[in-house]
Amino acid sequence: MYKKIIMGTVIALLAVGCATQPKKDEPKKLIPKDMNGSTTTTTTSGGTVYANQKNNYLNSCLNGNGQGCRDISTLYELGFGVAKNMQKALYYVEKGCELNHASSCNRAGNFYDYGYAGAVNKEKAASYYMKGCELNSGIACNNIGNAYMNGKGVVKNLALSETYLQKSLQLNYTSAYNNLGFLFQMKGDDVKAEKYYVKGSNLKDATACSNLAYLYID
Repeated sequence: MYKKIIMGTVIALLAVGCATQPKKDEPKKLIPKDMNGSTTTTTTSGGTVYANQKNNYLNSCLNGNGQGCRDISTLYELGFGVAKNMQKALYYVEKGCELNHASSCNRAGNFYDYGYAGAVNKEKAASYYMKGCELNSGIACNNIGNAYMNGKGVVKNLALSETYLQKSLQLNYTSAYNNLGFLFQMKGDDVKAEKYYVKGSNLKDATACSNLAYLYID
């Protein structure tokens, strides 16, 4: 009877998700269908970007506003009201990071992490994630935590990985629950792994649900 209950739980968890690796952090975005000025898209930093506001965003960026740099980068990244240009998108998001805009730093890290504007550079990605985390971006802390967990762009260090993932949670980035679960599973501490997977599952993180299911199977 006990085995039937456990297997029932595992099947339910597997139905929610199936990945077993730490959750990738490429931000989701809406791709606009219409290129006129009334079309909007939500940026990763929580603002709404308008296609007909390019000049305003550019002037804001040039006047030292990191959010303006982040917004014009988004226009170039999506080809939203302008010709799509990933090199320009990277240029402006890096400029935003130079102006200590946390979301810009994280997005610059994404560009180098996944090679959106050319070659992959894990070292640069980690550097931008680190700065974003220092500026209190929860997702950037999660990303640098994953970098230390996997030794991508930095020397593998599970202690530092835990430190940054815990900071990510403090900054309300809840996907870090799954990644902490994965970290403790790597360390062989299945009790703590279960604890974090359960918390992630309760927040409807499909990856945490899957990892919890596989933990029970193992």
